[in-house]
Amino acid sequence: MKITKLSFILVCILGLVACSEEQDIGTVVTSKSTTLRFSFGVSSMKEADETGSTSDMCCSTRSADPSSVNEDAIDNLWIFQFVDGVYVRGQYFSKVNSDMLDIDLSVNSEGQTSDLYFIANMGEETFKGKTFASESACNDFAYDVTSEESILPTAGFLPMSAILTGVKIPDDFQKSTAIVLTRMVARVDLNYSVTSSMPAGFKLTHARLVNVAANIYPYVVTGLPLVSSTVVDFDYTALATQSGELTFYLPDNHRGKGTNGTADVTKKNGVANATCIQLIGYKGGDEFTYSIYLGNDDTNDYNLAYNTHYTVTAKLDGISDTDLRMKKTPIANTYMVKPGSYLHIPVKRANQSDLGEQLADVTSGWHSEVIWRDNSALTITNDDALKSVGFFELKATDATADGNALVCIKDDEGNILWSWHIWVTNYDPETDNETYNNCTWMDRNLGATNDTPGDVGALGLMYEWGRKDPIVGSSVVSGNDSPKTLYSGDSGNEVYSVPKSIYSVASANNLEISVRNPAAYLWGGRYDWYCGSSEEHNNTLWGTTKTVYDPCPSGWKVPDEGCWASTEDVSDWDDEHHGFTITSVSGSWYPAAGCYESEYDELYDAGKYADYWLSSADNADASEFAYHHEYSVKGVSKNPYRDYGYPVRCIKEN
Repeated sequence: MKITKLSFILVCILGLVACSEEQDIGTVVTSKSTTLRFSFGVSSMKEADETGSTSDMCCSTRSADPSSVNEDAIDNLWIFQFVDGVYVRGQYFSKVNSDMLDIDLSVNSEGQTSDLYFIANMGEETFKGKTFASESACNDFAYDVTSEESILPTAGFLPMSAILTGVKIPDDFQKSTAIVLTRMVARVDLNYSVTSSMPAGFKLTHARLVNVAANIYPYVVTGLPLVSSTVVDFDYTALATQSGELTFYLPDNHRGKGTNGTADVTKKNGVANATCIQLIGYKGGDEFTYSIYLGNDDTNDYNLAYNTHYTVTAKLDGISDTDLRMKKTPIANTYMVKPGSYLHIPVKRANQSDLGEQLADVTSGWHSEVIWRDNSALTITNDDALKSVGFFELKATDATADGNALVCIKDDEGNILWSWHIWVTNYDPETDNETYNNCTWMDRNLGATNDTPGDVGALGLMYEWGRKDPIVGSSVVSGNDSPKTLYSGDSGNEVYSVPKSIYSVASANNLEISVRNPAAYLWGGRYDWYCGSSEEHNNTLWGTTKTVYDPCPSGWKVPDEGCWASTEDVSDWDDEHHGFTITSVSGSWYPAAGCYESEYDELYDAGKYADYWLSSADNADASEFAYHHEYSVKGVSKNPYRDYGYPVRCIKEN
């Protein structure tokens, strides 16, 4: 894959002229007024050179059709006046004559000066009725970006701003004063194509935007604008052809430099929260994502600058294991997704277990469903539009709701063929983890919504040894038989009726029963959900190498027995918060989530038992790390009860 980033040239852009109409809103007048005349223009935009012909490319757009956007227009203008830092006046003009606009301002007394803030093309409602408690509050104002459409609050116009500071009114304005506004977004034109070098059968189908700054900060006082602390991802857009053009208008997003060298473009694989364009294609039931990170060079700059026009040419010419800009969507049983974001799930996983081939054709004979959610505010929508390439799409539609869901695919007879745990969270284990005993650990339990001592959100989900599907955890940090409420389907408050636990002794291998009933608690002969009435345990369901039944997300696995060191590094029991820490790891927290016990088919001893499954097993026993403070038990031990439910703390794969 070749992704070419081009250099910048400057062009001049002139403001257009329109009529004016004044509305005076939110004014706090503390002195007499004067009318001053202003004219308005737009600063020149830094623009990228283009190379190569694009005449053979069709045109599709996102964010806005550039032919419908007037990048130079000045409209719906707000002006805010501060006198010695005190807010005194706010005015709005629905129409602006760029050559001549008369504005009423408060006159400065002797020794006073004014700061004037101008903002255009963000609409009347943005500031209607608003006053600022301080000038710093005006400087820090952030316009929230919630969708691609919201980047242009006034359709067809780009948000702009300007500031005049330390001026004396009217003394410094004897003649008409020209105000130069700056566009507060960047324009990105992407020319993409799939070359003849791409392996046969590859089909480019989608594009999307990820890590878009969630705020536009209109006012630049000194240096660079404020950087949004959060980012949002936008919907996938279908691509009708294998070549074309995409146009984006994007907020400023400065994320600094990467660590790769200055020559190898294949290493530009991103830094945290850097804005990225993704092109997504499919071949043979696999999904491939090509990531184009924006910045000032091809290699390690991740600064997306306002009022800059970027032109990027992306030629996709292969599937490479060494080009870090291309990633193959992993096959896993758990997928992490940020609130408000999307993911695509490959159904070929249903053919990779000991059940053998369940789908002769991954593009037909199945449909997706959402089984349960553990947060009623969590909406998980499923879409089978990608069925033709062997995938289905999920979206966590609420940008603020986190939690967990269980989703599946079913055949035409309604049998569940495979299921997946969806962990909706802003947590990024790649950047927020812990190192202990030469292993890299997640800093929270699998399925947890936080890692706060004493908070029920830290308990996470529970698992029987060797199963891929979760059991819901406790709703209290201390107590018995109080599992969290589950909710049916993709949205709403309808309570999900957890299937009655299954006790099966009819089969020596209950693997198929577990796959067909992912939400049920299983128990069988010899205290093992798997082996039924026989004694034929399966010690390889989990292992030192990640297996097809491992419940951790891609790149992570159930920890090995050797990942736990001496119990001397385990803290005393925390009676207040019900758990323990690793003394050598700052901020670590292991809550006592309790356990599901097969003899009683209930959740017991939350706040008392801190048992964590390990991947090792031999003969009848599986391994766990247990800390039972009431019974003076602490350390790695063997457990014959494989059908008990315990939490899992994932470690990074080697």
